[in-house]
Amino acid sequence: MTRKAMAPIAICLLVAFSNPSGAKPAPRYHNYHHHNLHRPVDANGNPATGIVRSGKTSATAHVSSRYAAAFQGYVNELESQGATIRFMGGYRHGRCASYSLHPCGKALDICQVARGRVDARCHLPGRRAIAAIAERHGLFEGGRWCQSDYGHVQVGTTAAACGPNNYASAHHDHRRNRLARR
Repeated sequence: MTRKAMAPIAICLLVAFSNPSGAKPAPRYHNYHHHNLHRPVDANGNPATGIVRSGKTSATAHVSSRYAAAFQGYVNELESQGATIRFMGGYRHGRCASYSLHPCGKALDICQVARGRVDARCHLPGRRAIAAIAERHGLFEGGRWCQSDYGHVQVGTTAAACGPNNYASAHHDHRRNRLARR
């Protein structure tokens, strides 16, 4: 076919697949990937998400609606004790498993820049204080694990804590001091 013969076909295809109303597609939640098949759904098949919102900064995260009240209470108490929550992370894509409860909306990261490291500008309480706050809301703070995940909070415990009085940083410091004495 010649270019002249192809032009009408191209125009027909452009008209057929154009969006004359100019409407934008519905936005997706940015805190979890659209391929996540493990997110909870309501009776209509829509994502059943709860929103956790900072009262100071309006930072938000999506979590399971079943646990949203517990996470919101945790965030509120952190802020009442001087924290400034600049960002949070809730739902994430992946498989819901004991090593990650984010895909099923049972975990929330507060100001985390890497595993166990938080943005200092958020002024989060120390490890013991933040663990006590989490416990008051029926949650478990990841800083209690021997492989610390300070700033991560979740529903239930998926691994044993380092111990009731030994948090990851205290355990690490004690070990460092013991090795230095040798």
